[in-house]
Amino acid sequence: IFPIFLIYLPIIIYQNFYKDSYYSLIIFIPLLFQFIHEYSPIPITIFLSFVFLSGFLSFKTKKIDTLTLRNIQLRDTTREQTLELKKQNSMLLENQDYELKVAKLDERNRIAREIHDNVGHMLSRSILQVAALTSINKNQVLSQSYTDLQSTLTTAMNSIRNSVHNLHDNSLSLDATIKE
Repeated sequence: IFPIFLIYLPIIIYQNFYKDSYYSLIIFIPLLFQFIHEYSPIPITIFLSFVFLSGFLSFKTKKIDTLTLRNIQLRDTTREQTLELKKQNSMLLENQDYELKVAKLDERNRIAREIHDNVGHMLSRSILQVAALTSINKNQVLSQSYTDLQSTLTTAMNSIRNSVHNLHDNSLSLDATIKE
C-alpha cells in the first residue's frame, strides 16, 4: 500500500527466491511501477541493483546449501563404506585364519594316516620277521642281536603309535565341534 515499504523488497525477494516461491512477488509488481514513477532514476537504479543483488545472493546461498548438504551426505556415505570395508576385512581375516587351521588339521590327519598305514605296517612286518628269525635261529650269539632288534622295533612301533594318537588327539573332532 505504501511505496516506501518497497525498501524491504530485496529481503523479501531473497527469502522468496531461496524458498522457490516466486508467485508471491506478483503482488509487488504494481507497487514497483508506482515507485518508478514517483522517484528519480538514481534511487531507482540503486533500488533495482539491490533487488537483483538479493536475487543473485539468494540463488548462490541456495547453491551453497545444496552443495554443503551433498558434501555431508557423501561424507556419511564414505564413513559407512569405510566401516563396512573394515568389517569385511576382519571377516576375511577370520575366514583366512579358519582356513589355515582347517588346512593344518587336514595335513596333520594326512600325515598321521600315512604314518599309521605305511610305517606302522612295515614295523609290524619287521617285528614279525625278527620274531620268526629268533624262533628259527639256533645260534646263541645271533639270538641276543635278534632280541635287541625286536626290542628296538617294538619301541619304535610304540613311539609311532603314541605320536599318531597324539596327532589325532590334537585334531578337530567334527562331532564335538558341531555340538559346540
